[in-house]
Amino acid sequence: YYVDQRWLGGMLTNWKTISKSIKKLDEMEKILEAEKNPETSGKYNKKELLDIDRKRQKIEASLGGIRNMGGKPDLIFIIDTNKEKIAIQEAKMLGIPVVAVVDTNSSLEDIDFPIPGNDDASRAIKFYCEIVSKAINVGAEATRMDIEEKGMAGSLSESMKSGGEVKGESKKPQEEKSVLKVKSERDEKTVEKKKVASEKKESPKKSK
Repeated sequence: YYVDQRWLGGMLTNWKTISKSIKKLDEMEKILEAEKNPETSGKYNKKELLDIDRKRQKIEASLGGIRNMGGKPDLIFIIDTNKEKIAIQEAKMLGIPVVAVVDTNSSLEDIDFPIPGNDDASRAIKFYCEIVSKAINVGAEATRMDIEEKGMAGSLSESMKSGGEVKGESKKPQEEKSVLKVKSERDEKTVEKKKVASEKKESPKKSK
């Protein structure tokens, strides 16, 4: 998610109002899309459609990058902390960590993770954004895999718990079988020993 235009006050602290604006943006897009279809067009004239499209473009420029965010972010990355003081203040109010590129003319106040660098050159800004986006994607993938592994482990433990009584009952016969098996082997050995002993006793009698 991103904001590449002027930061609107309350983007974080007044999310209810921002959500209403995003909902309005969705409604305007539906209206414009419906007017393209001959079967559903005709509800608005050209002047009204142009006015709706202008409003849509204005909201899209400000909120298009966060329209699917759904709520408070876990972290904010900022370039040019001097221009984005409002964003930093709102993040501090909500306890959101701030990672920022800090130039020589910038303040370190309220920056949790400062990154020394040039925040004016377009090539540098492009480089920062590429690095951060890659790091976010790697982190998101690692988180997704961790959640899947935990989910698999959780489902396995739940299945074990749900079948615990059955498994508990089945363990006893298995243990009894294994014990019985050991006992039967011992009995067979004792029987063989008795047979050998009896044969030894009988063999002298036969020689006489």
